Amino acid sequence: MSADESRRDKSFELFYLKENPRLLRIAYGLTGDVELAKEVAQEVMLTLLVTWGRYDRPEDLLYRLAKQRTQRASRKAPRNSVALDEHIRSAEEALERSNANAMTAASESHQELMRLVSSLPGRQRDVVVLTVITDLPDADASRVLGISVSSVKTHRQRGLESLRKALLTSTGPSGD
Repeated sequence: MSADESRRDKSFELFYLKENPRLLRIAYGLTGDVELAKEVAQEVMLTLLVTWGRYDRPEDLLYRLAKQRTQRASRKAPRNSVALDEHIRSAEEALERSNANAMTAASESHQELMRLVSSLPGRQRDVVVLTVITDLPDADASRVLGISVSSVKTHRQRGLESLRKALLTSTGPSGD
């Protein structure tokens, strides 16, 4: 193995260790399914490995590649859910632990929230996954999605409002 290949392999290994937990959260946010998220993350990392060294900012490709892979997969319809605050609290606790085991251990309400997120309209879902679930700053989400920062804020607000309405509809007025 040449010195260049060794450096390339080491740089990808470091990238993988740093970015794979975020990629798993992205994929889970897009699919609402732990196993599918793991498959999507694996496919994305394999794609990046093959093309490693061709891009200046491969971390910006994570979301686009994950979205492409999930669009090919079938999506499940959202099910009944409970209050948004409870879902968000559960999701935040699980997502603070940045590994696949945390997602596997996520509560049923957390899984339901992720299914609802995956059912949001495209751009709202994109922004909620990047800025709320993976905690990407608005400016970075703007760059990844190719939209303005104000559009990121608007789509996030609309997406969160859609989630609130979906949760209120499924739990009824006494579900607060």
